[in-house]
Amino acid sequence: MKLQESHSQTANNKTTGSQASYLQKLSQNDLCSIVESILFASSKSLSTQDLSNMLSKEKISTATIKNTLSILTEKYNATDSGIELVTVANAWQMRTKEENKNYVRRLIKGRLFQLSAPAMEVLSIVAYHQPCRKADIDDVRGVESGHLLKTLIERNLICFGPKSSLPGKPITYKTTNKFLEVFGLKSLKQLPSSSDIEDLMQGECQASSNISELQKNLQIEKNFKTEQQKITKELETVSEKIKSIQVKSIVQDHEK
Repeated sequence: MKLQESHSQTANNKTTGSQASYLQKLSQNDLCSIVESILFASSKSLSTQDLSNMLSKEKISTATIKNTLSILTEKYNATDSGIELVTVANAWQMRTKEENKNYVRRLIKGRLFQLSAPAMEVLSIVAYHQPCRKADIDDVRGVESGHLLKTLIERNLICFGPKSSLPGKPITYKTTNKFLEVFGLKSLKQLPSSSDIEDLMQGECQASSNISELQKNLQIEKNFKTEQQKITKELETVSEKIKSIQVKSIVQDHEK
């Protein structure tokens, strides 16, 4: 028995020693490569805790994961890569750069992610007033919103929230992490405030006014050039007539 225990202990020591040797060989560059591969292969965003759990056998701390993510972020920011590492929904995700989206769409044959104006209206109400009841949404819109809520749930943009404390404990609705991913938000705190929206609308109105004024001025200039060309052409015609008259007069005098 003692001999067997001795052999077992020796085997365990070898395994532990092998694992320790492996951990020592896992350099920062190795870890960057591993985390990069995991993020690239993942279909959803991953938090630092998610990555730490995946590397639990290697005993990689959350602090080390955060440092690795910072290194990768700097790496992508410092190059002209078409990929960027972004934070969405308090998690990390590899994405194609925004300016390349039109080219990527040529590859993707599926239907683009689109929502109707009424669906966007319902989603906005939920985002700014969550958790909110269906009755609250209907009151704001003035129409029934059940079918739109169902669509948004199917798209995984909203989900059921905590039950309301009102009589009957009606269900409420709130946005999901998918909502943050789709709109590229780190958290709900990044939603523009009402004052930001008003400033944006005023800016758009001013921009629209400026564009209208510019178009008006361009049209005036165009009309002016057209009129100028017309006058120039008329002057050339009159000039030709005057020359013709002078020539005829000289010929007549000569004949006399």
